[in-house]
Amino acid sequence: MKQHRILIRLVILAVWVSTLLAGCASPTTQVPAPTQPPAPTPTQAPPPPTDTPVVFETLEPWELIFEKDVDHPVRMAAFIDQNFGLTGGANMEGQAHLTTDGGQTWTQGTNSSGCLFAVDVL
Repeated sequence: MKQHRILIRLVILAVWVSTLLAGCASPTTQVPAPTQPPAPTPTQAPPPPTDTPVVFETLEPWELIFEKDVDHPVRMAAFIDQNFGLTGGANMEGQAHLTTDGGQTWTQGTNSSGCLFAVDVL
């Protein structure tokens, strides 16, 4: 029975010390309210005016200025000026090729990943 009294006294002492320590703790910090207004809700775009007619401008047809047969498979070609251009192939045989003479000669790239669908020229 004596052991139970000691255990009860220890529990009461622990609760009392916890209460004292909790009373000495600083108050919890409040998060400040946001100073920005809430984000606007998405809205539908207004319909286009029906009284404004749509006008299509007819431009001159394209004019072919150069035609050249290329011996390697090509899916895409890009020129940054009249001389420098790149091509990408249509399958695993279609490696990257480049020209510096407007397409008269083509040099196969030394590092190509195979089939190229697009080229970004920087």
